[in-house]
Amino acid sequence: MAGAPFITTLAVCMYTASFGYALHVASITALVRTVPGAILLLFLERLLKAEYLAFLDQP
Repeated sequence: MAGAPFITTLAVCMYTASFGYALHVASITALVRTVPGAILLLFLERLLKAEYLAFLDQP
């Protein structure tokens, strides 16, 4: 793991919280990790539509 043992990453924090049966903390941490990825996915979906990419292929 990068930065171990001095840096506590978000994944380690989530694992530690779920291991100690603090499931509400682990679920909130999972949502915090999911939301930026979903936003990036929606942004890239709009950016890379097939119609826009087909425009680049024309001579």
